[in-house]
Amino acid sequence: MSEFYVYAYLRNKDSSTGKAGTPYYIGKGTGNRAYVKHYAPLPEDKSNITFIKQNLTEQQAHDLEIELIAKYGRKDLGTGILHNRTNGGEGISNPSVATREKLAYAKRNESAETRLKRSIAAKNRVRQPCSEETKRKISEANTGKKRSIEAKKKQSAAKKGKSWEEIFGVEAANARREYLSSDEFRIKTSIAAKNRTPWGAKAIADANRIAGKKRKEANKNLEEKINDPSCKLLKQ
Repeated sequence: MSEFYVYAYLRNKDSSTGKAGTPYYIGKGTGNRAYVKHYAPLPEDKSNITFIKQNLTEQQAHDLEIELIAKYGRKDLGTGILHNRTNGGEGISNPSVATREKLAYAKRNESAETRLKRSIAAKNRVRQPCSEETKRKISEANTGKKRSIEAKKKQSAAKKGKSWEEIFGVEAANARREYLSSDEFRIKTSIAAKNRTPWGAKAIADANRIAGKKRKEANKNLEEKINDPSCKLLKQ
């Protein structure tokens, strides 16, 4: 169905990034998406929300979004004037081969300078903590799921050699360090250590219990044989 569109948020005045009338965000949507609040601030003057092209299929909208973001460039990477944080094309349910190739090409052909800027932007990004509701939903979604050994190895390899800032973001990394040095963490660690069963203790206890049972049975059998009048054991 041709119900998708590509829209832009326009600047209402000149700035150090771009002149009035130039776009600061490019998006794709359907319904009232262009008027819904997200990470790009909505223009106060709704006349600065412009629809670049309408009556598109989802595929056409994604292709145009990718093309326009590449044309105007991204501010966070130092390549242009847009506040977009990605190259576009996200969320498509079944991207065409052409779209996949465009996304892959854009990723493969980033310059070393762009990669460096992306890395710096990621390190300095302030990530908002999840709400309790979001945490609950994530927990419920992951309950019962088990990662394969291969998945664990891949995740470990991806994090190897990276700082906490690169993995969690600056704010989350600082919060983690603060917690690890707190009295609360020390107390919890101490209680857990006191209540922890030493590794292998249960297995050793089980083995000793079984061995003790066998010894009792053997002694009982021996005693019965000794008391048996027909048994000549130890009577010689």
